[in-house]
Amino acid sequence: MKATEILRAQHGELRALMKGVATGGGDALASRDRLAALLRLHTRLEETFFYPAVREHEPRAGELVAASCEEHDVADLELARLLAVDPSSERGQARARVLQTIVEHHLEDEEHDLFKRAERLGDARLHQIGDRIQAELDEVARVDALLGRAAFAAQRTEEWAGRWLDMGVLLPRRAARALAPTRLLGLDDSPHPVWAAAIARAVPKWVVDGLYQRVVGEPADGRPGNGRSHHRAGRAGRAHHAAAR
Repeated sequence: MKATEILRAQHGELRALMKGVATGGGDALASRDRLAALLRLHTRLEETFFYPAVREHEPRAGELVAASCEEHDVADLELARLLAVDPSSERGQARARVLQTIVEHHLEDEEHDLFKRAERLGDARLHQIGDRIQAELDEVARVDALLGRAAFAAQRTEEWAGRWLDMGVLLPRRAARALAPTRLLGLDDSPHPVWAAAIARAVPKWVVDGLYQRVVGEPADGRPGNGRSHHRAGRAGRAHHAAAR
């Protein structure tokens, strides 16, 4: 698929999510979190893969690319303001409508200007860029699935600890809450799509692959695993832990 086709499809998703958040329909909090995750991912993909290719092939498009990056920054600022309030409140809906206006204007300009200039790169080049974007999307989906499994495991651990407390274990509940995995990771008050993307960017790929092998039972690339790969992942993890100490 061409890069412009992938990005245009994301534009459609962004428009639908923004409309839902701005009108307060459905689960406003979940819609807002999905919007935040997709908007941040979308702008990063454009600035990493799409914009540089357009600027390289169309030197006169440099001003348009620079303006688009500035609009991304403005959208990020308004998104941060939206994330700071209850999306179902009057202030939350007002901020969502402001963000909607900013992003809608940006998407229209991009589709009418940059996308048309990008067509001059030719189908082969656009498919090449699209392949790189799709590979990044697949990686994000893989890491998000892994983190979802980790979050579920953390939740089960907390439930198990709670049952022990209910059976009379003499551990103050306040201390138990402080020791909860999500509290230790600082994730208890963060929307899942947002912290998943943050961790995905921060965690080295070899760590993610090692975790994936242990949680899913197969390598990240989907090929059959073997004892050696698990041994190497475990040895690398121990070395990394020792170096961190």
